[in-house]
Parts: sequence; C-alpha cells; structure tokens
Amino acid sequence: MKQTQRRRIVCCLAALLCCAPVMQSCGKEESSAALTAESSGEESVQDAAETTTTGTASDSGTDTETSTTAAPQSSGQTAADGNTEYIPVDPDSPDCANAKARVEAYLNAMKIGDADTALEIMDIERTLAYMQSLYSGEESAGYSLDEMKQSLRESVEEAADSSFRYTIVGVYEVPGYREQIDEMFAELDENIEELRDSDDPDKQAMLAQYDSQMELMRDMLNFDKLYFFDCDVTAEGETEETPLIMVQRNGEWYLEMTFMPAMIGYVKKSKISSANSAAKTVYHAAQSALTDMDAEGYDITELEDTYTWQGSDFENVTKPASITAKDEKLRYLRYLISQYYSDITELQQIGIVIADSSCTAVAADCGELSTLRQGTCELFGTYPNMVTADNFNTVSTLAEALRFAEPEYDR
Repeated sequence: MKQTQRRRIVCCLAALLCCAPVMQSCGKEESSAALTAESSGEESVQDAAETTTTGTASDSGTDTETSTTAAPQSSGQTAADGNTEYIPVDPDSPDCANAKARVEAYLNAMKIGDADTALEIMDIERTLAYMQSLYSGEESAGYSLDEMKQSLRESVEEAADSSFRYTIVGVYEVPGYREQIDEMFAELDENIEELRDSDDPDKQAMLAQYDSQMELMRDMLNFDKLYFFDCDVTAEGETEETPLIMVQRNGEWYLEMTFMPAMIGYVKKSKISSANSAAKTVYHAAQSALTDMDAEGYDITELEDTYTWQGSDFENVTKPASITAKDEKLRYLRYLISQYYSDITELQQIGIVIADSSCTAVAADCGELSTLRQGTCELFGTYPNMVTADNFNTVSTLAEALRFAEPEYDR
C-alpha cells in the first residue's frame, strides 16, 4: 500500500490531477489522451548523457549526496522519445543547478515525509486553483478540495520510507515543448469554437466554465524554461524509471505535474497506438478480402500460410485477368486488401498469417521509434494481440511481431 501511495505521488499524482473534464466534452480523442495519459516512467533507452547523481536523505532531512557527473554530450547531439527530442545538459551548470536542487529537495522530502516542502515544490496552490475551476465548487469523488489537499499531505507523510533512494540518470532540455503546447491550445481553441457555433443549450452552458479553465491552463503552462529529469526511484527494493519535469515560473522551479508529463509521454504512446491501429486495419482488410474471395468461389484454403510483403507490393496492384494458380490468388488478395486499405503502401513491411480460411494475425513495420535510454528501435504494430509502451521494444523483427500478434501467444 505504501509503495502504491509513493508511486502515485512521485509520478505526478496523475489520478488526482486529472484534467479529463476539460477534454471529454470539447476535445478530440487524441487531445484527451494527451492531457490525461498517466506519465508513469518513460520507456527507456540510451544513456544519452551519462550523468549520475545518487541522493539519499537522513530522517532528519539532511541531504547526504554522492555525485558522479560524466562530461555531457556535445550540444548538437540529441536523444529522443517518440517524436520528442531531448538535448542533454550538465545538471551542475549554473543554468540547471537550481532546478536540480529543487528535484533533490522534492525527492528527499518524499523520503522523510516532509509534506510542506513536497507540496510547495508541487506548486499545489496553483494546481488546486485549476481543480477548483474543473469542479466549479463541487466536491470530487466525495471530497472537497481542502480535503483533497489534506489527503495529499497525509499521503506524503505516510509514504515516508528510510529505504527510499533516487538516481538522477540524466537531465535534458526539450526544445519542442513550446510547439507542443501551442498545438494543444490551437486544437482546444478550435474545438471550443465549434461549441460556440452549436445551438445545443447544454454545450452553450459549458462555455463559460471552459473559458475559465482555459485561462488557468494557460497560466499553468506559462513558464520560462523546462528541464526533463530522467530518474530512477528505488523504494522497498523496487526500482522504477520516473520522469520529473521541472518548470521555471517567476524565477522559481516547480514540479510540473499536470500537462507536460502527459504530453511528452503521450508522443511515444501515440506512435505505438498508431502502429497497432495500422496492423488492425490491415487485419480487417485481409479478413474482408478473404471473405470476398470465398464468396466468389475461390478456394482460399490454398492460401493458408504466413506471408511477408513490402508496402510497395501493394502499389498499383491490379486484379489478375485469370485467377487459377496460387500466385494469381495472392495477387488478387493483395489487390483487394489495397482496395480496403489504400494507405497500406506507406508501411515498410507487412506480415499476415492466414489459417482456417481467415486472417489470424498481422504485424506492421511502421518505421523507427527512438527512446531515451535504449536508443532507436523498429516499431511494429500487432493485432489482435497488441504491443504496449511496456513491451514494444521486446519485438525486434517482423517474425517476432507476428508471433506476438497471434491470439494464443503467451506474452
């Protein structure tokens, strides 16, 4: 129970600081997911800046620290997670040192249960002001906002653990974050304008509340600088990757808990979801093509096998004049699939398993995905068993992806 509380707090209190009410009524599905996705540790990859700071704290709150900082990579070299670029920075540089000190103060406060320090670094008053606008004075899940703040305080105090340790694995700038924020607001503004044009009285009644929420959102995301701290947090013998995002407002550094962690983590989850969606679309296209061929009287049992094609194999494919031999049936199959899913030509590789006269598994090679600690890997979407942010990097070839996609595959 204590471990669950600690992870919930250290990983930005996603459950408490949910902003779904804003997006569920006026945003597109992607925006809602981007703002509400739980940021529970970036999938790892590549030690881009081999910067390690291991911190511990005594029960009295005194910081005892051992630091080893390797020379950061050249400023021109970047790591990435999904489409998000990270530029490694020296955590002890004058520009970053204060942010690092606040991260350490926060993690040490979590260790000893110092709720005052932890909540101050969380900028909890600003966050609760935003939550006040979400619920318009109503209680959330049976608790008033004051009770929720008190619950936070108690959770921090109860989660105190002398075995708690942390390691700052790397510190990064995220140069594209401002563009992500601007894109998010542009999409939200567009969706809210659609509400303004609606004659639905319920939607009109929402607008005043949304305008207030948007102002608070802009205030929360109006900061001068951002650093991404890639941390390992160990508690009760378990170590988990924990991203902490620090933002500077009016010269002070705060833990950004509401929007940026979800937005940055969402990039990778979005690409994985898109890859699975591509595999699913191929699956249904193949299923429909086989059904059509069966209805036309072709013996599709002859096609039961595993096939690997390139996206280019579906370009300008035509229906054969004669469909008798197996290769002619396969060409007709590709033709029908391309009619159901024209964008299949954009995929690099496609694997399809046909068994029992139907499509049973599909894998789609959707190109490279870069991650922060492990480097660049090939991203395969799979269906009906789908890869996730937790296991996508265990699949490195199309053959492995096809096995993963099989319904009976034991993951």
